[in-house]
Amino acid sequence: MFNNVALDVVIGLVLVFLLYGLLVTILTEMVASWLGFRQRMLRLCIERMLNDNYYDHGAGTSKKIWHAIKRFFLIEFGDFKFSVAGRFYAEPSIKYLAKGEKATKFSFTNSKPSYIDPDTFALTLIHMMRDKGRGDTDMDKIRYCLTYNTLHFQRETIRGIRAMFDDSSDNINFFADKLKSWFNESMQRNTGWYKRMMRIMSFVLGLGLALTFNIDSIRIAQLLSRDKEARGQLVNLAVGVAHDTLLANSYGNPDAPPDRRSAIVDSSLAHVSQDISLANFVLGLGWGLDRLGNKVADTVRVSASPATYHSLYDLRIGADSVESYRRGLRRTQSKFRAADRYFRLQQSLNLKPDSVKGKEVLRLTDSVDRYLLLLFDDSLRSYEAIVSRVDTLTGKDYFRVGPIQSIIQPTDSLIIINGLTPYSNWHKIRYWWHSVFGSGWLRLLGLLLTAIALSLGAPFWFDMLAKIVAIRGSGTSPAPPKPPTEVVITSGPVLINIPPAAGVLVAQPPQDALTVAVLNARTRCAGIPGVLSIDAGLSGRKGSMVDVIEIHAVDAKCATQVRTLFGSSYRNYGLNVLVTARAKAHLRSGDTIMNDVCNQQPPPVTNNGTGTLGCFVKKDGSTAQYLISCWHVLKGDWNWASHGGPDIITDGGGNNIATVVDGCLSTDMDIGFAQLNGSGNTNSFTKQWREVTKEDVNQHMTVQFRGSSSGSVNDPVIFNNSVSITGGLEYPDGVNRVLTDMFSITKLVDGTPTPPSDHGDSGSLVLDANNVPLGILVGADEMFTYVAKLSNILAKDGIYKEYQLSI
Repeated sequence: MFNNVALDVVIGLVLVFLLYGLLVTILTEMVASWLGFRQRMLRLCIERMLNDNYYDHGAGTSKKIWHAIKRFFLIEFGDFKFSVAGRFYAEPSIKYLAKGEKATKFSFTNSKPSYIDPDTFALTLIHMMRDKGRGDTDMDKIRYCLTYNTLHFQRETIRGIRAMFDDSSDNINFFADKLKSWFNESMQRNTGWYKRMMRIMSFVLGLGLALTFNIDSIRIAQLLSRDKEARGQLVNLAVGVAHDTLLANSYGNPDAPPDRRSAIVDSSLAHVSQDISLANFVLGLGWGLDRLGNKVADTVRVSASPATYHSLYDLRIGADSVESYRRGLRRTQSKFRAADRYFRLQQSLNLKPDSVKGKEVLRLTDSVDRYLLLLFDDSLRSYEAIVSRVDTLTGKDYFRVGPIQSIIQPTDSLIIINGLTPYSNWHKIRYWWHSVFGSGWLRLLGLLLTAIALSLGAPFWFDMLAKIVAIRGSGTSPAPPKPPTEVVITSGPVLINIPPAAGVLVAQPPQDALTVAVLNARTRCAGIPGVLSIDAGLSGRKGSMVDVIEIHAVDAKCATQVRTLFGSSYRNYGLNVLVTARAKAHLRSGDTIMNDVCNQQPPPVTNNGTGTLGCFVKKDGSTAQYLISCWHVLKGDWNWASHGGPDIITDGGGNNIATVVDGCLSTDMDIGFAQLNGSGNTNSFTKQWREVTKEDVNQHMTVQFRGSSSGSVNDPVIFNNSVSITGGLEYPDGVNRVLTDMFSITKLVDGTPTPPSDHGDSGSLVLDANNVPLGILVGADEMFTYVAKLSNILAKDGIYKEYQLSI
């Protein structure tokens, strides 16, 4: 055995750090569990992956600082549910991993899962993208989603996901593997964030314990270096702790899973508290606030009868003797309890005491405990009687009675009672403050060193104690090395709809002769500048119209080139060449609804202007009500490809009425959805949408809409049931975007087609003569107004199938 004073001092210090480190670890686990740290840190990581500073969009410096503070304290933003990460957590595959719903506004746990499997993450994200896409295969749908960003990823996020998609060789399993790798890498960083957060919490709790229990590392080291008895007791206790299998298999193992450590929190708290109490008694830790009091000396005049004298004599003897032997009893009792703990630990390890002395100590400990308990209780009752009598004589509240002097006189006697009356709370606070901050820098340094030591964690100090005790010659044998773990690489889950390999021919649906003629006409006109669209159309009188190829030209020169190229017909179909200007989105300032950014003064350079509220819709699984309009109306900037929100929608008077939650600008739709702040809004129609057909064109079906600029319009007719604006519709950012499968409406003024809408009408709901919804007005040129079909937007198998018109 290797005994050394310096080594024993180190062992004592390490033991103190370990015991209080265990308490800090237990408290940290309890606080982390109550606050839901794991759930909230995971949510923050998912939010960072999928939202990419979603809430900082358009925010000023002060607001960004406030957002950073909220993120540091893991506070969930109120509009989190509108973001991609919020939708991710709303998916059933993620939602039902949590224990339950959030009970109250201030609840931290149960509402979100604390762990998500990489496979679950990848499959959930793939399902989300697939549901917001179109195509024959899953990869086609995902490609559509990423092309038009129908899920509203932020720009940097979607750039990374698109890169992973492009590198997947059009194989959905490869794409899932890349998403899982991305998730695993992010989780590794999240683990680092979590450990740093827990270390900060451990330091705060450690500092609180150091200040509460007066755990001054420097003072403890000085005491142990000069007090052989206290040093020996701590070393014996340290040897017992080093043999504790419960600690070795949980908090002493840095690789133990967090759930295993947290599982023994309740059972360990009492266990650790007992050891801490014993160490505190040996070292005299604590501020001794219960022993502090105001020194008083009361003089009491009493009658000098013999009975009174003897009573006062007994009172003095009792007060003087109780304090003199109570400290000795406590110290003796602590020695037996330390020995008792050591040998009982040996029994728990199935190691029988190897000497007669050990067995005798176990037998004597129980006897001495019973004797000391009876003796101590008797002395305590006697002492309480003394204090009660003194309180009666003096009229004060004593908690400790010191020496009692009596002065005998012929007529009466004087009794001088010395003792302590309790400190008030204010006096205790002043004493504590002066002890910490008024006793010099050495005391404060010792407390800070303790806090830093406790923040290192119980596993660190347990490992340190085991090694030092082993050096001293009383430690446990080192654990055998772990066998190498075999790493088995398994492939990801098999998903459906794998696209065909390159070179494999896929059957295409047959096309009619008119469709083939239109496609060939587009190919032949590819070299003619100014061709805006080439589609199948109808021409003739109402009720007897015939199929034609409808071509829109930007000017007369372009129209002449087209007629020269084709003549009067092409592939047995007549030509209907119309000269009109390029179509533009119908936005303007100051009407009906707009994004909140439009109300700022001066308005941003990316201001889109305003438009019209289309109608009210409802959503599956939600009790809220929504409005629909064009995406370019609801957006507050020209970043069409991402939802930089939360975007707030206002009415013409500047009142906030809704928050944008969904929508996109793709080839066949320009649609946005915003959740209304209120409810109870009604539409004027009573039927769901229907498709626009060629018969509507043949019968010159009239339509109606109400725009914020044009007001009520009731006399336009459907001119073409399917128009593809290949020349592009001009948006406020100056970009011409191709729109397909729109339908066009017009008013015939002296036989000349004239657009029925004006700037500010974007977003208007277009209905037929029977008050049945058909589409959402997007823009117009010099002849026609173009409308996005509700059959594309709200199709039962479409990307917004969860929305229905409110009727």
